[in-house]
Amino acid sequence: MAATFASRCARVGRSLFGGLSNSSPGLFTTSHEMTCNNLFTQQQRTFIQMRTVLKVVDNSGAKKVMCIQALKGKKGARLGDTIIASVKEAHPNGKVKKGKVVYGVVVRAAMQKGRCDGSEVKFDDNAVVLVDKQGQPIGTRVFGPVPHELRQKKHVKILTLAGEKKAFGFALKHSLLAFFFIMGILGTMARHLDTIVGPGVLLLYPLYASMRAIESPSTLDDQQWLTYWILYSFITLFELSCYKILAWFPLWPYMKLVFCLWLVLPTFNGAAYIYENYVRQYVKNIGSFYGNSKHPEDQKQVLQMLSFDARKAVERYIDTYGSEAFERVVKAADREARRH
Repeated sequence: MAATFASRCARVGRSLFGGLSNSSPGLFTTSHEMTCNNLFTQQQRTFIQMRTVLKVVDNSGAKKVMCIQALKGKKGARLGDTIIASVKEAHPNGKVKKGKVVYGVVVRAAMQKGRCDGSEVKFDDNAVVLVDKQGQPIGTRVFGPVPHELRQKKHVKILTLAGEKKAFGFALKHSLLAFFFIMGILGTMARHLDTIVGPGVLLLYPLYASMRAIESPSTLDDQQWLTYWILYSFITLFELSCYKILAWFPLWPYMKLVFCLWLVLPTFNGAAYIYENYVRQYVKNIGSFYGNSKHPEDQKQVLQMLSFDARKAVERYIDTYGSEAFERVVKAADREARRH
């Protein structure tokens, strides 16, 4: 019985082995075909081959080219390789015409390529930049992204031309940031403009101009600054009296600043304008320049042309020797001036 069982197992083993032997050529053939297909597909995904149509991404005038062959006897071209191509489409007025044989550097390829850092690069289309025999770009601009692998192929000029758009975007971005930063500073200054500019405009400059007006022989600057200080006093009293009401008007500090600028600036001389057109019409019995009328009109005109120290000296002379002596001095000076 044991012998019978052993013989049956032997027959089953021989039948299984025979079936496997008969089917093995088909299995080996299928495996070989799959390997060849994978290699062919990998080759298609790895190389830019002959008759591949590529887009031209510069401003040389060509639109599309068809690959004729890769340089240096390669089967196909990868990123950064130079190819010989024929122009299939071109702009009518471009440098490169249709049908011309040109050189081009592959800058984009619709294939997945691994990098040393573990990242991968893949583009949606195949593209070239046309170059001359020395490898220099024909166009002056490169449009769209290009990989940094071109640096390894010594195509730095193409990277530079492609970086112009990026540099423009970089400059535009930073220009906008600088603009908003400056506008933020100006906005902050505008909110505190009365605090920053006010003391200089409302106090320091008027004080300096008032000191100069004291030494000046003209009465116009005296009218300007005396009127200004009176108006400034009224404004200050108004603010102190109505500060609770003015707190509800955020524009009041700016209105005050603009009004005081109009009063102060020499371009407008608003204080002198108010004095001439409003104050002087309603104030009667205005005294003379010196607060008295003991001097005749011709002497007043002479005194008004003198400086502050000279006026004081002339007044002391008149008080000591009388107005007749001063008239004789004036007439003598007039005759001397006419003689010369």
